[in-house]
Amino acid sequence: MRELDEAMRAYLDNHYEGASTKERLLFEELQEMQDPELFQLVSGKAKEARYQNILDKMSATMASRT
Repeated sequence: MRELDEAMRAYLDNHYEGASTKERLLFEELQEMQDPELFQLVSGKAKEARYQNILDKMSATMASRT
């Protein structure tokens, strides 16, 4: 899905380099998810506390682009 690619790229380009090792590992877990599951998280329809910091950063970065 294009939207997922854009959200993942937003995090990667703007936050990954400065992220902690733990956050980088969590981002890599997100990359391994199937699109439907990842879409649920990125769209806010599902919640997983361990990913929330990354998802918040994705959301903020995407919002600032519009």
